[in-house]
This record gives sequence, structure tokens and C-alpha cells, in this order.
Amino acid sequence: MNIAGDNQLVIGGDFNAPHTQCGYGPSSKKGKNLAHLIEKAGLTILNELASHTRIGVGPHRDTTPDLTLCKNAGRITWENTFEDLGSDHSVMRVLVADLFLPG
Repeated sequence: MNIAGDNQLVIGGDFNAPHTQCGYGPSSKKGKNLAHLIEKAGLTILNELASHTRIGVGPHRDTTPDLTLCKNAGRITWENTFEDLGSDHSVMRVLVADLFLPG
């Protein structure tokens, strides 16, 4: 996070770090560590946490292992498209309106 400084930063990934903040039952050690790092770095979770990103199969319930995080990102929107493209994970759409990439 230090490399980004005051620049816009968007991070997305399949973190597989269960935490109550993301709709899981008990928090795992990995989930607690990730939540601490997110807070310490001043990141914002963009997900609508009630909108699960992984569909549970059989006895497994729907979960949210896929997170999109941002810092200094300006106008940004997050959407779960509920498209799976053959996976048990949904496709996320993130639009950053103020992102400028030098050419």
C-alpha cells in the first residue's frame, strides 16, 4: 500500500479469508489478519456484503471470498453480475470513473 501513496488503488481477489465482516460465521485466523490489514491500510471494501460472490454447492452455503478493495479511488461502483462463466464464483463489475492512466 505504501507504493501507491496518495494515488488511486483498487485491489480485487479471491481471498478465501472467512470473517464475520464478510458474512461468514466464525472468523478464521486468516480472515482476522486480512481485516486488520484492510483497516490498517485505510482500505474500503466495495462489496455489497449481502451479495455473495460464491454460490455454495450441496451442504456448503453461499459465501463472499471475492473482495474488491480501494483507497483514494474517487467515484467507484461495484456490482455483482451474478454471471458465473462456468465457475462457482460470480463475475464482479467495478467501474472507476476518475481513474486516469497515463498513455
